[in-house]
Amino acid sequence: MGDSCSDPCNGSTVLAASYARAARQSAEAAQRAYCALQNARIGATGPTGATGATGITGATGTGSTGSTGLTGATGLTGSTGLDGATGATGAGTTGATGVVGPQGATGATGVAGVIGTTGSTGAIGLTGTTGATGATGLFGSTGATGIGATGATGVQGATGIAGQSATFYNYQADANTVSGVPTTGHLYWNNASQVASTSITLSHIDALGNDIDVFFPLFKTGDTFVIQDQNNSNNFQTWKISATPTIVLNSYISIPSTLVTSAGTGTTGFANNHQLIFAIVSSGLVGATGSTGATGVAGGLGSTGATGIQGSTGATGIQGVQGSTGSTGATGIGTQGATGSTGATGVTGASGATGVTPANIVLSDITGLTGATQLTNIVQITLAGYLSIGTPNVNTLYVIVG
Repeated sequence: MGDSCSDPCNGSTVLAASYARAARQSAEAAQRAYCALQNARIGATGPTGATGATGITGATGTGSTGSTGLTGATGLTGSTGLDGATGATGAGTTGATGVVGPQGATGATGVAGVIGTTGSTGAIGLTGTTGATGATGLFGSTGATGIGATGATGVQGATGIAGQSATFYNYQADANTVSGVPTTGHLYWNNASQVASTSITLSHIDALGNDIDVFFPLFKTGDTFVIQDQNNSNNFQTWKISATPTIVLNSYISIPSTLVTSAGTGTTGFANNHQLIFAIVSSGLVGATGSTGATGVAGGLGSTGATGIQGSTGATGIQGVQGSTGSTGATGIGTQGATGSTGATGVTGASGATGVTPANIVLSDITGLTGATQLTNIVQITLAGYLSIGTPNVNTLYVIVG
């Protein structure tokens, strides 16, 4: 197919020869397709034929992949243009400072005048009267009373003579009565359980017909009485009068009582109408009062009461009259020393040549401005540095930083 191609196609083949192998193969394939298109004869389109049967799929072809073509060389980078030359900085020398003239000699100091004598001190004013004394403070509270040991107990009085039964009386037990007026010749308990009784009542007529009403007032609190079997002393009840008896004249006496001890039928209870002995035993006489014990040791002295409140200070006395001021001493006289002559003025130094204005100086142009002042300097300075300047220059602009 390459032999039937026209010259332009052959020219493409020649141009593709400068590429790598892979690029050359692609170019050749494109060239053949192009040449085939040029040489083809395109006629009228015929009727569409019947679709042919699908052919058997051919075996997959095998072949090695072509190697990758070489990468073309990178073109050279153009050179950078040269920098423009920096302009030269203007130069100018500062004029030299003129020589300072010598300092003139200081004139001699005049002689000091004589100091006048000091005036005499004025008389001391009279002392004011002393203020009245403040009122006396309140007395402190009295200290606590000392505690002394209790005196020894007095000697016990002699024991009184043992009481004796004035007499005994014959009665019969009334075991069926617990209240009311007793029958003649009988006594009764206020509880069916005799030993649990709290009161015993006697008729004023005993079993022998004796009227003993006159003896009832002798019965007193603390006395002891015994109720006993007439025939057997092992059967008894002993009682103690616990309160003042109640006496109904010519009738009976009711005695508040507390059981002390009992035995035999005295414990189980005497039978009704049993013959009894009622014996009253009076308390012994009270012994004489013992002598008074010695007085106890006196208690220690109580602590001192708190100090009374301090009275207020009296008013301050009137200030004494101020003494007159002494006369002022005379002023000393002395001649003023002559002023020294002024030293000659030094020769002014020659003016320095005007320097070239540096490029970084901002000129202060006040042309045409009324009341304006031309600045001669602009500086950048810290606040601390600015504050340390004694007198800032009125023609300098200070830019505070930091």
